[in-house]
Amino acid sequence: MQTDYGDSLITGGLIATGPGSLEDIYQESSAGLKIVGTKMVGTPQNCFHFKQVSNRAMGGLVISSNSIEGCTVNGILIEQNSPSNGQSINGLVITDNQIGGGAGTGFVGINATSGDHTAWIRGATITGNVIMANQTNSMGGIIVDGMDEATIAGNSVFNNSGSITGFGYIVGSWMRNGYVRKNSMAYAAPSISPCSIGALGAGNPGPQIRFEAATPCL
Repeated sequence: MQTDYGDSLITGGLIATGPGSLEDIYQESSAGLKIVGTKMVGTPQNCFHFKQVSNRAMGGLVISSNSIEGCTVNGILIEQNSPSNGQSINGLVITDNQIGGGAGTGFVGINATSGDHTAWIRGATITGNVIMANQTNSMGGIIVDGMDEATIAGNSVFNNSGSITGFGYIVGSWMRNGYVRKNSMAYAAPSISPCSIGALGAGNPGPQIRFEAATPCL
């Protein structure tokens, strides 16, 4: 665990954990953080878990060009310290990562959720990630909730199990001013849904989401 109120950089090297571990990397912060070119392996619940410090806005969270393997619950988990936290993460970049989940009961590649359905992350770019899994039960590719000005593009999701259920992409129940385009999904069992759009169809937050393809998210 690392608690930090200044800019941090994690780069290079190997971080490995054994059975029963909660995280490869766990960070609480309110300032800039970059994780670049790092290999995270083992069988933790979450390979990378970031929790925003309550009531402190954060500028710049970059997760790029990492190899993240073996996580049983989340590859990348980003969450608020509490649902009542009114401060935001200003600038989130998740690009060009390889994220793999080990065999288990469920796995989400990228999970960034606010808990209170407000604009918690402002300015997000989630592009060029490859999410792989060998799940026997459920899988989620990308979950986002509470984003303003987000681009989700050029990501690839696939699973090696024929018995998988779940979804490839979900734009969560609160997202606005976003652009979802040219994502792909491969080797999906018939039981998996390529995309789920949460509550956006009900008009919350409205028509500001732009989809490039006729099938949302892909």
